[in-house]
This record gives sequence, C-alpha cells and structure tokens, in this order.
Amino acid sequence: MAMIRGWVTARFLGILSESQTGDKGGQISIGMVGKESNANFPYPLLTTPWKRLDELPVVLESLCLAYMEVNTRNDLSPLVPYTRLRNLGTHVSGPTLFDYESLCEPLADWVATGEFPSEALGIPTLKKYEQLDTPESRLKALKLEIEKWQNAYTKQMKIYKENVGLSPAEMSSPNMLFPGLIRMIQRALGQMAIAAAAHETDEDEDETDIG
Repeated sequence: MAMIRGWVTARFLGILSESQTGDKGGQISIGMVGKESNANFPYPLLTTPWKRLDELPVVLESLCLAYMEVNTRNDLSPLVPYTRLRNLGTHVSGPTLFDYESLCEPLADWVATGEFPSEALGIPTLKKYEQLDTPESRLKALKLEIEKWQNAYTKQMKIYKENVGLSPAEMSSPNMLFPGLIRMIQRALGQMAIAAAAHETDEDEDETDIG
C-alpha cells in the first residue's frame, strides 16, 4: 500500500522520471533526497507497460528482479528505489505502512508552499496548478488530482470488464495490466483522498484561532 501511495505522490511531485511506455521505453528513475544519486528501477522490467496506468503494477512486479540483483551484488542498493517509494507513501504522524492518516511530508510541503522538491526529475502532475497562490487552493487542486486518478482507474476497469465479458482471452491481454492490483490501488487512492480531506492549512487554523 505504501509503495502505491508513494508512486502516486512521486508522479504528483515530479520525483519520478518521465513515463516510459511501449517498446521504446527506457529506464524509470526516482529522485533521492540530498546528495544521493537518482535511483533506478530494474531495466528491462519483467513486463513492458503500454499504458501509463500500467507502469505502477509493472514496477512493483519487477521488485523480484531487484531482489535477484541484491543476491548477485551482495548489497541492498537495488532496493533503494522501492524503499524511496515506500517512504513517500508513509504519512507524517507515524511509520505504519498500511494506514495513511495524514499527508506525507512532501505533499504537505507542496500544499503549504507550492514548491516542488529539488530532486524532481520529471514534469510534476501538479505543475498545472503552479499559479495557485494559497495553501487552500492548492489543497483543493490536490484533492482534484487524486479524484482524477480514481476516476481514470475506475473507467479503465469498467472497459476491462466489458472486454473480458465479450472475450475471456482479454484477461491475459498485455494491453491492460493493472486489474490484478485494482483493489489495492483504489484503496490507496481512497486513503490519500481521506488524508487530503482531513488536512488543515494555516488558513484553516487561523479561522479557528480565538486568541
């Protein structure tokens, strides 16, 4: 769950490199904090993603390749991009990997300041909202983007079910790989939506201040 939330967060903030889909796709990297070099996910992946919605499940599927490389190299560095995803999907108030009661620190920072992380590698999904000048308006934008992701997966899942109903062979189609993770993806997005709804900006706090 934490890695799924971390992937969404990284896409929102541009911490992942640009989308790599199709037979001409390259290696996917993730930005690291501070002076650490960018970390690369396994390449080639176990399965080639043909749609952006499939990148996440394919990267998670390829975790086994990272473990194989750990054994070959006798060090844990191949797991670094995955631990980075996990950390990005962990909420501020605690280390639990299943719950997400508040926004992770990078998302909370963006809501507060509108600034993207210095380790950003790609174009942030939230960049379209860079003209927004208040935490309240940025929080609304974040909620909207989470909802868009929820709707996109729901729409594509509906198409998948319709296709499988017409032809059961579509269950093994390489053109749609996320259905096996759809429940976890939707749950993770739901957790992020709840955390965003519960998030208080400085403006909210000022409204309740009677001092």
